[in-house]
Formats: sequence, structure tokens, C-alpha cells
Amino acid sequence: MIWPVKKLGDILSTAEIFTDGDWVESKDQDVNGSIRLLQLADIGDGNFINKSNRFINESTFIRLKCTEVQLGDILIARMPDPLGRACIFEGISQKCITVVDVCIIRVDSNIVDARWLMHAINNDSVRRQISSFAKGATRVRISRKNLSHIQIEFPPLAEQQRIAELLDTADRILKQRESAIAKLDQLAQSVFVAMFSNIEHITTLSQVAELKRGPFGGALKKEIFVKHGPMVYEQRNAIYDDCKNGKYFITEEKFNEMKDFSVTDNDLIVSCSGTLGKVAKIDKESPRGIINQALLRVRPKKNISSSFLKSAIESVSVQRNLAISSHGSGLQNFPPMAVVKAVPIPLPSFELQLKFESIKEEILKKKIDLINSKNNLENLLKSLQHQSFAVN
Repeated sequence: MIWPVKKLGDILSTAEIFTDGDWVESKDQDVNGSIRLLQLADIGDGNFINKSNRFINESTFIRLKCTEVQLGDILIARMPDPLGRACIFEGISQKCITVVDVCIIRVDSNIVDARWLMHAINNDSVRRQISSFAKGATRVRISRKNLSHIQIEFPPLAEQQRIAELLDTADRILKQRESAIAKLDQLAQSVFVAMFSNIEHITTLSQVAELKRGPFGGALKKEIFVKHGPMVYEQRNAIYDDCKNGKYFITEEKFNEMKDFSVTDNDLIVSCSGTLGKVAKIDKESPRGIINQALLRVRPKKNISSSFLKSAIESVSVQRNLAISSHGSGLQNFPPMAVVKAVPIPLPSFELQLKFESIKEEILKKKIDLINSKNNLENLLKSLQHQSFAVN
């Protein structure tokens, strides 16, 4: 059924609160204050993150005439990323206010269901409207006034509640799938620790693999990229464990010129800047290509399982070793190659490595099943959102 389309400002005409957070400067904050100052970082895309650590005291709260955020309020981020993301405030153990770039909505519950409205604001069609109203060249934001102009199909309260319950259920199942996937990753590491934590033979990374850092300098300037050809593996491929999809490509001629930086089946790529130490494994389905300057190629030597070596690099001890030795005042960078080469690695028998690889493959199969289920749920959720919030 098609419901009337209304502006957000009209939907909230009887709302208890539709206001911006408070203008709280650094000088107003108090590390010993009892009132939490919520930040943009606390506003997730459909979930309250509870991440920041800023406070004010009671006298400042009174002096600035602050608005207290209450359980069930909708919080909308008026700055990216993404712009206009909304969540429901779930409440914490202390009084809270929020910064001026977060909008607070306290609905009239006789007319509007808060969770329905949160889902509506987070819907793609509404997000596109929000983006069209955004202002600012460097610090993009949307004003509360412009937020009030976005249009939403507005069903009766009972229908809102039905839609919210349906989307909440789908979202809850999706989060369960995500949690199960994360637990399988933890399981693989737990198996690794159980099998190899007491191995007496300790060697170094350079003894079990050939290491190659990506090309520095101007070897991969953007003007050399083409639409099709061998892929340039970036840091994002390692961070998201995705060795299938790329954004940049080079000619066959350039590939042959830079063949020393190419990847092959069973190679590992490791992120070397910012988000350090993330590992992805190249397999037979991975595109032909080369690594860029933000990656380290790790090529296992004879009788070294790439699955075993990937888990070894991902282990707590190796990750801690890399983090301690990293450098850079802002963006963290990999330690010098001499340090990386000397990173301690356990060296069990090849038979034990293969046993671990077999167990890990079974875990990976279950993970793939869960990922496929998660993707199907995401598609279902998008379809439900589109049907519920399409504006004609």
C-alpha cells in the first residue's frame, strides 16, 4: 500500500524534542565531570557505539542549559561518515549530553515509532536526500533545518511498528551471523595456539618465507593505470582479506616490467601502513597482479604451509612484535625490513602444519556458508527497506 509522503519536520511537528546537541568547547570539558559528552564517534549506522570518553560537570551543564539525552532518543550524525547515520540511544550509567553536530529526536510515541524512524533515516533513499542537502567543501554537514526537509513515506503507527519489528528481527539475525563469523576466526586462532604454543623450535620469518616489500617512489603513479589488465593489489585487499577485487590495473608491458612484485598462488600479502599486519592469502582464483608500496609479499618456502604461516603472522605474539617495532608519529608504518625478517615464528613439522591446514579449511568452509547466509540476509534486509521506505 502507498502511504502519504511527508517531510521529516512535519512528521515531528508534535515531537517532544527535535534539536541539535550542545555547543561544548574544550574549555568547558572536565575529565572529572560526571556528565558524559557523546561524540560523533558514538553514533553508529543503526547502533549506539558508546566509544568516546569526554565529560562535563554539573555546573557547566546548568550554565550552558544543555539538553540531556534520554533512553530511546534518536541521535543523527550531521557529519560523515556516513552523513546522516542514525541510532537509538540505549542509555548508559550516567547522565549524557551530545555535541552540536548530533541531532536529537524525541518522538511523540502516539504518532511515531522511534525505531521505525531510525530505520527510515538509515535507508538508502533517505540517505541520498540527505546527501543532496549537504553543504561544505571540506567539512560536509547537513543542518537540522535541511534535515527537516527530507521526505519519508509515512504509514500509520501500527504499520510503523510492524515494519520496525520486521527490520529489527532481520537486523538481529544479521548481527548473529556476523558474531558467528567472528567466532570462527577466533576459533582458528585458538586452534593455532593449542597446536603450536609449546613448539620448541623457533625460527624467524625470513627463514620460512621470502619477503618482498612493494615498490616505492613513482613506480605506480595514477597516470599509468588502465581500465583492464593485471591488478594492483592494495592495502585494502589485505585488510579485508579480499584477493578478488581491485580498483587499479596496469598494462601487460608494465606488469612485465614490475614482475619482481607479482603475486602467485599461496603468497601472502600483509598491510604495512596505518592498519598494520592484516594478512590475506593469494589463491588460484586471485587475479594476476603486483603489490603496491603499502604491502609486504610473504612467499612461503618449501615445506611451509601458507595457511599455517598466515595464522602465525596473525597470532597475538607476532602482531604485538610488529606493533611495538612500528614507527611514525601519526600514520603507523611497518618496522624496517631487518626487524620484520627477525620476527620469531614457531616451526613445527610439515605434517603438523598440514594437519592444522586441514582443520582450518573445515573452519573456512563453515565461515563461507555463514558469509553466504549473511549476504542473503543483507539482500533481504535491503529489499525490505526499499519496500518500506521508497519515496515515489
